[in-house]
Amino acid sequence: MATTVRSISGAWMKVIAKHAFPERSPRGRIESLATTLQISRRSCYAYVAEERRVPEDVERRFIALFGEPTDDAWRTVELQRPRKPKKRRKMEETRRLRGITKEMAAAKREELSISLRTLSGKLSEDGLGHALEWEQNQLTIGQTAMLEESLDEQEARAKYPHNFDTLAMSEDWVAICKSCGLIGAVDDSAREVNGLVFRVTCRSDSYRVQ
Repeated sequence: MATTVRSISGAWMKVIAKHAFPERSPRGRIESLATTLQISRRSCYAYVAEERRVPEDVERRFIALFGEPTDDAWRTVELQRPRKPKKRRKMEETRRLRGITKEMAAAKREELSISLRTLSGKLSEDGLGHALEWEQNQLTIGQTAMLEESLDEQEARAKYPHNFDTLAMSEDWVAICKSCGLIGAVDDSAREVNGLVFRVTCRSDSYRVQ
């Protein structure tokens, strides 16, 4: 059963970030907004791209910092109950990987990652007119702990001494259009390609809330 709720739109978050951090690049504005809201960059990119709704606690922080959004700054989202097939898919993939060496598995993941970025990038650039710039998600396990567990760096390094600097989402790649600033993401661990930059023509502004 689906439940309809309101969520701050990605377009409004971009507008706020542009005014709050005018000296930063489009990517820098989103990253600064993530830091200000005390969330991961990956989550912030997802909210701006409207691939995920903005959680209530993040909305409260956003409103406390930047004021009440205008009436047209909201969008409606249908919340669905979580489905189980993904867990089954993960189990099936685990079974298929039995007997495969770590090196072979890593090579297959790298091949998949390159393929996803190449195909999605070709669609975005050749079909929709974007000029993409790719960046691997550099958020580390330690930084994630600092954000999610409200730890300072010393506390996080003490709690995660062996993997503080290990990338938390190494299979997560972010694409931003250097021309219009729209954002997308490729997560080859989940085999997902998300974001407006893969669905909206460059500089068309057709994603804006009416």
